[in-house]
Amino acid sequence: MAEMIPEDQGGLVLVHPPDPAVATDLFYQIPARVRWRLISVTMRFTADVNTANRFFNLDILDIANILARFLVREEMIASQVKQITWCACSPTTMDAAHGAAMGGFPENLLLNERRVISTVVENIQAGDQIDNVYIMAEEWIEPLV
Repeated sequence: MAEMIPEDQGGLVLVHPPDPAVATDLFYQIPARVRWRLISVTMRFTADVNTANRFFNLDILDIANILARFLVREEMIASQVKQITWCACSPTTMDAAHGAAMGGFPENLLLNERRVISTVVENIQAGDQIDNVYIMAEEWIEPLV
């Protein structure tokens, strides 16, 4: 990556990765030959019947190493369904009445094909499910060399 985003605007991309298996986290690698300015990551989380507080992290990885972690400190107990969202420059907020929680990450978070977007649900239980994941980004295609 040239480490710089061109002055012209990229195209908007909305990615809907496959849902992870039950009781596992999302792991999505940025496609080859693109650069992204991350706008948002959203998912639905369904807790199983086990009583345990779950907490949500969005990690940016260099395949295996954590480069950055963004938290949503929303307690979620048994048998709840919540929409969890991270977006650029958003403070952490909770909306218990509407089953939603939001966390933020820095504006101009730039990613390339060597980066992975991952969730880490602390205290995940055997029947917990992440689904309906959407990743929105501004995208630039790398030229062929």
